[in-house]
Amino acid sequence: MNTPLRERALLVASAALGPSPWPASSPWPAIPALVFVAGAALRRSAIRTLGRFYSHHVMRQYGHRVVTGGVYRAVRHPAYAGMLLANLAFTCFFLTPLGAAAFALLVAAVAWRIRVEERALWDVPGYPPYAAGRARVLPKAW
Repeated sequence: MNTPLRERALLVASAALGPSPWPASSPWPAIPALVFVAGAALRRSAIRTLGRFYSHHVMRQYGHRVVTGGVYRAVRHPAYAGMLLANLAFTCFFLTPLGAAAFALLVAAVAWRIRVEERALWDVPGYPPYAAGRARVLPKAW
């Protein structure tokens, strides 16, 4: 199992350890639920935009080129941004200390993977100037 997947599995498992923190009549669970859907949609859009260049494994493919359209106009790694957003919403929905710890591990794993990926992409023609003009996952932050 790859590293981010292991952390995501831990995050999901942590939610099963306790009851919902939300009262049955509370409208608040709808907010993280909507954020979860938005994160999943962002990830799906990023994967579709990459097309044949998408892979679960860090690798350069024959004819690899920099994808700069769609959600890649805003950040370099929108698939990871969407995954993190969805998992943050999941964590907020269940509100457990173990879930928060698992989310922190997921963020660390994704940050590590992004660095590995960027080392592999650095020699792709056009990637350094593309990277210089965009944040990794959160505009104007990182």
